[in-house]
Amino acid sequence: SSFVDSKMVSNTGGSAQVSIKGWRGGTEDSLKKFLDNKIGHPVNIMDVHYRGEIMYITVPNTNIAEELLNLSGIRFAGDKLSFQLKTHPVKFGTGGAGRDAVSNDSAKLKDRLIALLQTRADMQSNSLDLSALGQDNIIISLGTDSQQEDKMFKAILALASQIYPGLVTVSFANNGLRSLGGIADLGKNFPNIRNLSLMNNMLSDFGALDCLSSRGSTVPLKHLEELILVGNPMTENELRQPNGGASYVEKVQQRFPTIKMLDMNP
Repeated sequence: SSFVDSKMVSNTGGSAQVSIKGWRGGTEDSLKKFLDNKIGHPVNIMDVHYRGEIMYITVPNTNIAEELLNLSGIRFAGDKLSFQLKTHPVKFGTGGAGRDAVSNDSAKLKDRLIALLQTRADMQSNSLDLSALGQDNIIISLGTDSQQEDKMFKAILALASQIYPGLVTVSFANNGLRSLGGIADLGKNFPNIRNLSLMNNMLSDFGALDCLSSRGSTVPLKHLEELILVGNPMTENELRQPNGGASYVEKVQQRFPTIKMLDMNP
């Protein structure tokens, strides 16, 4: 109980809770560094919670809280930050521990995925390179296994569509994909996709492509001009058949009639 008592009186002389809005364009880590830099010393955040788009941080004392309040309106990652001192702190923990733990975890996951996208998107060319994700340190740190692969791709694409809606080029090369269930929403997320690489995966059947074409999707890739399938079992098997080259092109064109370049050949 002494721990609870000290918590109760902490707001007078001790820690203070501050809410932050407008931070979503960056990551939690980049925000912490930004704030340390702006106030000229470490903020020493003791605790972080999330509720919707708002981040709640606990800082060691009201002096630091006041320094943060003075930063209200400053631009960070394309948005203006706003800070509020919570004289009646929002309580996290016991009552809604499960729910807050989940939203905290999902906010941290979102944070990591934003960081991933920032390292892999190229705004000049409107492209996103999601190749070899299994070797990416951010993905490794999340500890995703192959059962969660589809979920992970869906989460990455949903988030990318909010941040980079104008993408025209995406690569999923070298991901060991056996099916495309995780990226089936590609046409919905990015209606303007023109170039797609599925190079060096484990796709063994042309039917796997149906979820991106009008055969199996209500939002197919209807502007697709370039597709790279080289390095998949289905491609190698098809090209081994008599007249394989012609039937290979035909199977792709049946699904994507707008194609102009296949495996880097017109």
